[in-house]
This record gives sequence, C-alpha cells and structure tokens, in this order.
Amino acid sequence: MLNSDMTIALRHLGRNKGYALVNILGLAVGMTCAILIFLYVGHELSYDRYHEQADRIYRVVFNDNAKTPRSVGPVLQADF
Repeated sequence: MLNSDMTIALRHLGRNKGYALVNILGLAVGMTCAILIFLYVGHELSYDRYHEQADRIYRVVFNDNAKTPRSVGPVLQADF
C-alpha cells in the first residue's frame, strides 16, 4: 500500500512539476513560520526564568499624563 502511494506521488510530481513545486514550497513556508512562532513564544514565556525567585518578579507601570476633553478648557477659563 505504501509503495503504491509513493509511486503515485512520484508520478504526480513528474507530470505536474509547477503545481507540485508550488505545493511543496507552500508547505515548507508554512512549517517554517510555525516553527519560528513556536520558538518566539517559547522565548517570551521563559524570558525571566533564570532568576532564583522568578515567580516574584512584577512589572510596575507609571502613567503620568492627564487627558481632558477639549470642551473643558473654555469652562475652566470662565469659572476660574
């Protein structure tokens, strides 16, 4: 069964070279992208794991800008 499947696949590759090339290149690009994504996610998830107390690392964010609507300006000038 496997021998006949391989024979049919090789025959298909020989007859339809352009179509087979596009399929093989698409498979190669897709697998390469998947491997690169898995490597990136693995790196991001293990970024600070070399510390002894990695579970105690926190991120502190300070935001020091204030936002007000445009219509507040004239009201503040009139009242103060």
